[in-house]
Amino acid sequence: MQWRKMWSAGSPRVADFDQIERTFRRALDGTSCGKIADLIRAKMPVRIGSMTDCFTTVERRTGLSLRLLHMLREYDYPYLILTKGSLVAQDAYLKALEPSLAYVQFSVTTPYDEVAERWEPGAPPTSERLMAMSILRAEGIEVAGRICPLIPIYPDGHYSGKHSNAEPLDVFGWHLIDLLAEHGCQTVIAGFLRLNYYNNNRRRITAQLGFDPDYLFMEEVRKQNDALYFSIEEKRYYYEKAQDMAHERDMAFSVCYDGDEAYETFRYLWENPSDCCNAPFAAPRDMFGLGRDNAAVVEA
Repeated sequence: MQWRKMWSAGSPRVADFDQIERTFRRALDGTSCGKIADLIRAKMPVRIGSMTDCFTTVERRTGLSLRLLHMLREYDYPYLILTKGSLVAQDAYLKALEPSLAYVQFSVTTPYDEVAERWEPGAPPTSERLMAMSILRAEGIEVAGRICPLIPIYPDGHYSGKHSNAEPLDVFGWHLIDLLAEHGCQTVIAGFLRLNYYNNNRRRITAQLGFDPDYLFMEEVRKQNDALYFSIEEKRYYYEKAQDMAHERDMAFSVCYDGDEAYETFRYLWENPSDCCNAPFAAPRDMFGLGRDNAAVVEA
C-alpha cells in the first residue's frame, strides 16, 4: 500500500505475468527449490488480492488476473479471490473460473449504496457486488461476504453497558446479513474496524463520512499496538450477533484477523477453527509454519 511504501503512487506497476507463470511451472515440474516452490508443489491456495484489488480498472486494461485464472485452471491449482468489485462476474471471468478451485470473497461494508459510494470511491455500489455474488453462486462458485471493516453502530461500550448516550451511525446495518443470504452467500466473515495512526484512514473517514472516528473509541482502550481498537467485550456482542444471524440463515460465520489478542479470543466463532476464511478446499495450511495469514499472496 502507498502508506507502507510498497508501491509508487506516481508510477504503479502490475505484476509480471511471465515471472509468475515461470515460478509455478518450475516449481511444479521440480526444477526449482526453496520455500515458495515447496508451497506451490503442496498446492497451497493462492490468495489473489489483499493489499490491492486485482479486479479493478487496471485489470480491464491489462487482463493480467484473467490470464492468471486460466493458468491456475490449467495447473488445477486452488485459489482465493478477495475483491470489492464486480468484474469477476463478467463472462470472460466466469469462463475462466473453475468451481472446484475457486473461492471468491466479496468485501462489503454497508448495505447502503450511497454510503458505499462515499466510503469506497471508485468501487461499485453494494448492490452491484451482491448481484455479482449471485451470478457466481449460480455458476457453482463458492462465495463469501466479508464485512470488513465492520463499522460499529454505536461508540464503544454501548452494547457492553459502559456507555449508552450516543446517536447511531448510519453506515453498517444488521440487514446487510439478510442481503448476503438473499444473494447466495455461504460464509459471512467479519473483521472489526481498527484505525492505524500511521496512515491517513482516519482523515479519510472524516472527509468522506463527515465525522471524526476518534470519539468511537473508549479512552482506556484507545491506543493499542499503535492503533485504535474497540474493546473485546463490545466486539464480542457484534460478532456473536452476526454469527447467530448467519446461522439462522444457513450461512457459516468466521472472524477475520482482528489484532493479536482478538485473533485467538474469537477463534471459537470460526466455522473452521483451523481456517478463518472457511475455505472449501483442503490444504496443508500449517505444515510450513506460515502463521495466521497462511495463504500465498499474488498482487496484480
